[in-house]
Amino acid sequence: MFRKKEADELGNYLAVHHDTLRKLGGENYRKKLLAYGLKEGHLIKSPKQAIKGLRSNEYMLNRELFKLKNQQRYFLTSKAAIRIYGSHPSDRKDAFIRQGDVYRKIASSIDGLRFDYAAAMKFVSGLPDGEGKAHRKNVVESLMLDGSVWSLDRQGRNYTILVVVPRNIRQFFSYGSEPLYSLDIRSSQPLLHVLLYTSDCPEKTRYQSIVEGGKFWEFMNQAAGNAYDLSDEAEKREMKKTVFKEVFYREKERTQPAKGAMANAFKREFPILWGELNAVKVRGRKGLPKEMQSYEAELVREAVDLLKGSQYSLITIHDCIVTTRAGVADVRFALKHTFEKLKLCPDISDKKLTVS
Repeated sequence: MFRKKEADELGNYLAVHHDTLRKLGGENYRKKLLAYGLKEGHLIKSPKQAIKGLRSNEYMLNRELFKLKNQQRYFLTSKAAIRIYGSHPSDRKDAFIRQGDVYRKIASSIDGLRFDYAAAMKFVSGLPDGEGKAHRKNVVESLMLDGSVWSLDRQGRNYTILVVVPRNIRQFFSYGSEPLYSLDIRSSQPLLHVLLYTSDCPEKTRYQSIVEGGKFWEFMNQAAGNAYDLSDEAEKREMKKTVFKEVFYREKERTQPAKGAMANAFKREFPILWGELNAVKVRGRKGLPKEMQSYEAELVREAVDLLKGSQYSLITIHDCIVTTRAGVADVRFALKHTFEKLKLCPDISDKKLTVS
């Protein structure tokens, strides 16, 4: 039975009471079970500490078992688990497809994906040691067992295998023998916040021009004192998280005043939009970030809907569409078309996703 140790030790303990094991299967069972647990590393001997009064040769559950790399290993080596797991993706895929033609197109595109396991494993082997490396190794191993993912969140964003794998693992996917390309709406959510302006004004024109010009993150970094090195992808991601936390995802101002360099810079540069953001939240629209995610997902879905009869692949990754070379120009047009209805002109970047 499991006992939670609350104070000075981490993890969960497995308190093995000898009398309980004897009752379950006799003396021989007790010895074999303990021996097996110790041999396989599931159990390790613990110091004799009282766990709710039990002191008779307690054993501790090996904390390493809780790590993702070990959970994945036990999952992979369990034939029953593989069989059960394999039956569920089919049901989830069917439910995914029933959402409509757009999802049917995405699913058929995913069916055509290929993954270069050898190149991926070579890449992962060359990564520095650590949990990041172990996680990516587990991801590659799970892909060997299909690794299918088919789900939608409440905002309408879908999660398929290409969405959930780490960014640097996506490069080993291709569509049949063709490389994949990603078309990304740069600063998609900051752009959608243009819609919060209640009327045209010089500030709106300036803000929209910065975002549509693909310069929003550079502008915010400069306005906040160049705290981040945007040539470093890790620092750029960190800056984006900070902007969303301090500006777009913050609480209403009477609850959380402008706090942080990014918040103060945004309020100084775009006071009208800052006020509109606050007014929306004062009116009780606490779910504004999710509303923006839903809006973004709907626009991307509309773009796929325009092209769903095409022969090339179409796979969405939130504000991004992945396709083959043949679809790049069409996807760019479709994305721009959906935003133009809102009088917005997004900056769309495209890059080759598949490694050469």
